[in-house]
Parts: sequence; structure tokens; C-alpha cells
Amino acid sequence: MQSIPWADTSAQPGCLKEEIKALPNTSIPSKELQRSESIHALRGLASLAVAWFHLTNGHDTFVKQIGSLGWLGVEVFFVISGFVIPLSIHSTNRPYRLSKFGGFLMRRMTRIEPPYIASALLVVVLWKLSEFAPNFSGKPYEFDLAELLAHIAYLIPLTDKNWLQPVYWTLAYEFAFYLFIGLCYPLVIGNRLPWLCLVTVLGVSVLFGIPP
Repeated sequence: MQSIPWADTSAQPGCLKEEIKALPNTSIPSKELQRSESIHALRGLASLAVAWFHLTNGHDTFVKQIGSLGWLGVEVFFVISGFVIPLSIHSTNRPYRLSKFGGFLMRRMTRIEPPYIASALLVVVLWKLSEFAPNFSGKPYEFDLAELLAHIAYLIPLTDKNWLQPVYWTLAYEFAFYLFIGLCYPLVIGNRLPWLCLVTVLGVSVLFGIPP
């Protein structure tokens, strides 16, 4: 009967220790863990600030003043993205190249697109249901395929359409940043014509109607 290595009592006393030392270290460094937890905590505070802003913005009393600066949470989210996305690219085992841009963009889109589309569909459903309310005085929802496609591609600023939900403009900024960092990261790291980054920023700004 074949003996089990770790149960073999005849093994040398120091062998087990040597085998344990030889095992790869898969633990997360404490500094990386602390940094990740700090970012999550900052995201949580930013989310609460934005939620508080929207909850208090409709009041005409002092409550509105309490949450008047909550919109800064959106800026915090943008700063976090500006740190986390390049860090995630830099932390990969293989160097990032422009040939990997498609995969990078697809990974980012699979994170934000599903909840975004689900949210947009929920807005449409609630809009249609609200039309049955006795005191409904809004504009009835009319299905528009062009508007739907523009939402999916974040191209509403280039059309005469309106966002189904005004806060979706933040995702347009986020998507523009993904395009920018995905195209310019290898140029910046490799010191290859850094001015192309400025051209990309201006191009994305013009494309989405965002002032540079």
C-alpha cells in the first residue's frame, strides 16, 4: 500500500518544513489588501454622499443645504477610476499593448454594461407603469430604437435625444476614460509620442461633447 507523503512518519523531521517553504506564496500582501480596503471604504463614502445629495436636493429647507456638497462624491468616483484602472493594467503579468485594447474594453464593459442596461429597462418599465396612474401628467414613453442604441453606446451627447435617466451622463464620462486609458497607457509607459495622449483626450472630448 502506497504511503501518503504527509502521513509518512518515517520521513525526516525537517522535510515537511522544507516542503512547506517550497510552496508558492498565494497570500495577498498586507499593503495591497489595506489599499483595496481603503478604496472600497472611499467608494462607500462617495456612494452615501451622492445618495444623500439626491435625497435632500428636492427640499427647500435647511435639509437641502446639508446635502448640497454630496455631488462631490461623483468626482471622487472619477478619481478612484483614474487610480484603479491604470493600476489594474500595470498589475497584470504580461505587458499591456494596444493589441489588447479590445480585450481590455470588453472586460470593462462586462462590469458596467449589464447593470446599466438593467437600470435603463427598469426606468422604461416604471415609466410605462406610471402612465396608468390617475394623476399622471408626464410625457408618455415612446419606443425609439435609435435612442436605445445611443444609450448602449453612450452616444446620447451626439444626438438630439435625452438620457432616460439624467445620471447616466457619469457613465459616458467613465466610458470615455476607458477609451483614453486603453489607447494611451502603452504610449505613456513606453514614452512613445506622449503628445498623442493629448490628441486622444481632445478627440474623446469632442466626440462626447465634454469640455477638455
